[in-house]
Amino acid sequence: MQKFPEDFQKRMFRQLGEQTNAFLRALSEKPPTSVRLNPAKPSNRFLKEPSVPWYPEGRYLNERPEFVTDPLLFAGAYYVQEASSMFIGHIFRTFAPSSPLKVLDMCAAPGGKTTLLSSLISEDSLLVANELVSKRVNSLLENIVRWGSTNVVVTNNNIKDFAPLKGFFDVILLDAPCSGEGMFRKDFKAIQQWSENWVRSCAITQRQLIEQAVDLLAPDGILIFSTCTFSEEEDEQNILKLLSFSALMPLRVPIQPDWNILEVQVSSNGRVGYGYKFYPHLLKGEGFFATIFLKQYQDNSKKVRFSKSKLEPLSRRHLSILDEWVSSQDWKFFLHNYKLFGIHLSQEDNFKVLHQVLKIVHQGIEVGTFKNQKLIPSHALALSQKILTNLPSIELSHSQALLYLQRKDFMCESFSSFKDWVLVKHQNINLGWIKILDKRINNYYPVEMRIKKDLEM
Repeated sequence: MQKFPEDFQKRMFRQLGEQTNAFLRALSEKPPTSVRLNPAKPSNRFLKEPSVPWYPEGRYLNERPEFVTDPLLFAGAYYVQEASSMFIGHIFRTFAPSSPLKVLDMCAAPGGKTTLLSSLISEDSLLVANELVSKRVNSLLENIVRWGSTNVVVTNNNIKDFAPLKGFFDVILLDAPCSGEGMFRKDFKAIQQWSENWVRSCAITQRQLIEQAVDLLAPDGILIFSTCTFSEEEDEQNILKLLSFSALMPLRVPIQPDWNILEVQVSSNGRVGYGYKFYPHLLKGEGFFATIFLKQYQDNSKKVRFSKSKLEPLSRRHLSILDEWVSSQDWKFFLHNYKLFGIHLSQEDNFKVLHQVLKIVHQGIEVGTFKNQKLIPSHALALSQKILTNLPSIELSHSQALLYLQRKDFMCESFSSFKDWVLVKHQNINLGWIKILDKRINNYYPVEMRIKKDLEM
């Protein structure tokens, strides 16, 4: 059995009593593998595998495959995600306000919960995925691009930078930085890093983030707080923190008995808050915790007024070129830092506000760039849910697809039938672009996203 810090074991005994040994054994076992299917990119992959009870699009796998050899992962047909965290989707489906929505994922990298939320909100909603740590933004952006999301804005800001957006968001997910106890059997470094002081430090940070989240939440909006830890300082005591806000009303999530999720109740001044804890000896998933609150009202202090945005829409000439590549109905397109992007018309004003406040890394549909009155399409467009379905395309075999994803040369009999920009697909799902010239074929799969591992073909 894995050796865990003694102080951690004592803590868990106080929480679980006679169940502690079963818990520690489970935490020492090989973790289960699960994936979440992309409803916008249907395939036959994993359709026959058992569903995650609280999120039917989730699937449990009998064993962990070598995902790097599956082109459908890179095409965004599914996301490898821990099953317990998919509970966020169940919460959202139960309590989300009416669309269109403005949603904030406060601590978004690497993007599992962002891609989940982007599939649940409507096309005319807006999801802001923020990541403070610059080094983690690339992984977040890569996963959003793969998923094909068109309703996501990626930002790289300190949460304090959001202060002018008081009462702006209808839904906020605060998947808070935590001590990571729930990841012990997946991440040995989390065990090495753990200490009583680390738990306390994380709890302090979480309280600060909660205060900022409450301020950003609109009346009738919902706040989902979650961690991947078991500690009461980071879970139950944060319910107490949330109960201290008179504007927040706790909500109770409907769960089935056979899910084996433990509901905890925390009382303060006659009010009861509800939390949902996932223990690996009780269910098939990692350690996780979530709670949810509704904001009933807001103070009357004045909001910051914003000036008109300087973003300029496209010319008619550019729009006519655009119509050859992407379905543009109900969308508005702009040029920003030489890149062409689009957002839904219903979110245009909100988007212009975000541009004045935040450091935006990615926005809506990234279409490409214009050069000599021609469009150079982006990789994001190739994987986007808005790309036209009648563009020239070539179906690749499994081995051809892997060569493409490694940015290596490969041959295909269909090449001679095409010229210029061509989509390459695997099992009818887009992988990216190639450009067919007279004497060569250029592979336009992004260098930074390529498969670097040597694969046996």
